[in-house]
Amino acid sequence: MEQLLGKSKIDKIKLKNYINKVVAEELGKLNEPCYVSPYKNYYGEEILYLTGLTVKDIREFSKKFHVERLAPGYLLKDWITNTLLFTLHYFLLQKDVKTFMSIMILLCINFYSHTYFKFFKFCNPEIFKYTLDNISKNNLMSREKTIPNFLYFISKEMLRRYKKDIETMDNPERISEFIYECRHRINQTFRSFAELYYKYSKEGIKGYGQSEKEGSEGTYEIETLKKGERIIEDVTSKITIYKEIDRKAFEDAKKLSRANVIYAEYILKSLSDVKYSDDIKLIYELFVRELESLNELCGKDFFKFTRDLMGIKRTTKVIYYKKQVIDLTNKILLNSKYEKSYQKLTDQTKFITQSFTSFYLALYFRNKVC
Repeated sequence: MEQLLGKSKIDKIKLKNYINKVVAEELGKLNEPCYVSPYKNYYGEEILYLTGLTVKDIREFSKKFHVERLAPGYLLKDWITNTLLFTLHYFLLQKDVKTFMSIMILLCINFYSHTYFKFFKFCNPEIFKYTLDNISKNNLMSREKTIPNFLYFISKEMLRRYKKDIETMDNPERISEFIYECRHRINQTFRSFAELYYKYSKEGIKGYGQSEKEGSEGTYEIETLKKGERIIEDVTSKITIYKEIDRKAFEDAKKLSRANVIYAEYILKSLSDVKYSDDIKLIYELFVRELESLNELCGKDFFKFTRDLMGIKRTTKVIYYKKQVIDLTNKILLNSKYEKSYQKLTDQTKFITQSFTSFYLALYFRNKVC
């Protein structure tokens, strides 16, 4: 790997920006039923170009590094796989775990594409969506609610298990294990999905696609916990994985809370970090749990409802909305360059900043759902 690093002429900023752009676009498209990245992916050559290497360089590395008995098929010889492996190693050396994670997701997207084309030549979007909604809870695609979340979960697992090995690149057997485990877990999950898809395709699906029962206020009722969970997963993913910012929600939250613009901007930017995914998801779960009618989300009662959630003085609950919002705001600001100035604020002024977090997340959710 050191030979490749020596040969490379990496434009770090361009490479990083391009990878993050591709990952955001692909994850967004993967929410569409039947979407898959092109089999001969469009991003491999551009990433290789931005490293300053050639296909020949990558293939020479592949022959020298990978143990022949562990590379019987195409996978460890594939130049795109090895290009992504090189960039994973490079960004870990740069201590850039965020971009490393984006590349890991891209590797999973690549394996997902290969697996998809292995099982599908044609795809019916209606049956695809029905299968995703009805597959066993044990299937990762069901448990993680969406395909992007499923690929993100696999990426996190690979990061947890193989980060040190990819950083050192001194054990070909562990790298081989990493590549094959990653591909196998995607293949195994998608195989059971494809089997159920073809079962539904053969038997037909009854009653699917009909309009859901419309609520009294002209909005669609969230009738099951499963459906509510999926909405929460989708909205959380838009914030933390796709890095979507709702500027209208930001401006409204700033006015409603009267928060310091510097703190508000920093919180807004920080919320897009994937490390806060679980915090945001829990806040949304607690928010939805408190809803008694859709008028409190989509109607005139929204602002009173949201204020009341942050106005709770006493509760017997260990975990509740206000506490989680405060914890998340503190977590963001107390681990930042604003730590000292934030600590000096009065409790009342801190609460104004925490209210901004609450209003922004609630408004973001409302704008996506209503």
